[in-house]
Amino acid sequence: MISAKSGAGVSLLSQVLELVALTATISYSVANSFPFSAWGEGLFLVLQTSTICYLVFYYDNKALAGIAFLVVYAAALYVFLSGMVPMNILWSFQSSNIAIIIGSKVSCFSKSLC
Repeated sequence: MISAKSGAGVSLLSQVLELVALTATISYSVANSFPFSAWGEGLFLVLQTSTICYLVFYYDNKALAGIAFLVVYAAALYVFLSGMVPMNILWSFQSSNIAIIIGSKVSCFSKSLC
């Protein structure tokens, strides 16, 4: 994306859904005190995927919207990791991961962007 200076071919919806699934995994794992090795990769994927989301906005000349997206996502991530969300909601969030990932891939395939 950086060398092409374009976000063309990247489905923003697919990336956002992937962020949702990663957030579910990380927040559920942290709430259950799972070791970092169980969810650490997800943290790095969140950094990568959120950067991709920002770049899609940036290369579409919507850098301010990209920054707003990152701020809102960071706030949501904080809420999920801080213990403010009850465990039954985190469990439901985590158990919906497969459906979220399938939705992400369907979104991507339906636009022939993958």
